[in-house]
Amino acid sequence: DELSQLNIKLYTECNCNDVLVDLDISKIRRVFGNIIGNSIKHMEDNDKEKEIKISFEEANKDVLICISDNGHGVDEKYLEKIFEALYTSDKGRKVAGLGLSICKRIVEGHNGSIWAENNDVGGLSIKFVIPIKK
Repeated sequence: DELSQLNIKLYTECNCNDVLVDLDISKIRRVFGNIIGNSIKHMEDNDKEKEIKISFEEANKDVLICISDNGHGVDEKYLEKIFEALYTSDKGRKVAGLGLSICKRIVEGHNGSIWAENNDVGGLSIKFVIPIKK
């Protein structure tokens, strides 16, 4: 409902059949909230329809989760730094956030890994893997 009120389309796709992962739901909810919150903050107000896509797919012994937007992306030289505490690529901000560093700590606490990539539509994709439960 919140995204709809902001005129942001949400798309989901799941390509994981009968896969189980061991998660702390409240912590993973925070990961999704932080990433989607960043997407909302960094989407430009222009004529382009705003979109967030979330996909799940099985990748070897992990579930790969990808949260993508069609915002303006991040300069390639900052992609690894955005997960550092107190770092921001937006030099106009007076206070740097902790959101993605918290996401990194949570995902790594689930024995996973997280990274960022610019995507084909000009926005940013945050991807992370969580091991499949044996």
